[in-house]
Amino acid sequence: MNAYPITSLVLAAIVLMQFWFAFQVGRERTRSKIKAPAMVGDNRLECALRVQGNTVEQFVMFLPALLIAMPLLGDIYSAVLALLWMVGRVLFAQGYMRDPSARGTGFIITVGALAIAVICGIVAAVRNLILLG
Repeated sequence: MNAYPITSLVLAAIVLMQFWFAFQVGRERTRSKIKAPAMVGDNRLECALRVQGNTVEQFVMFLPALLIAMPLLGDIYSAVLALLWMVGRVLFAQGYMRDPSARGTGFIITVGALAIAVICGIVAAVRNLILLG
């Protein structure tokens, strides 16, 4: 039995979002006729690559932080935090694809959600250490 079913659904949605971003890279590659392994020469392709790559970079930090924070936050708040992170990524992607300088709001939301997850994870770990000792 999964103790965090709502968070699990949001994490599944994040995986699907990441798949969508990767699909967009392929679509832009086809549109621009830039064949792999080349990655430069078309702004839309380069933006799609950065959205996809930066999202992977951010998720590698966010997921373990969220997993560590989940016992403190519980299912609902963990899901809300993951959803906030996802909204930040979508806003980042929309801004970046429109104009790379417009990615700031999404980036700030993403980093804010990451910071909350890290802080809650540290609190949860310290609290458990105190309870053990």
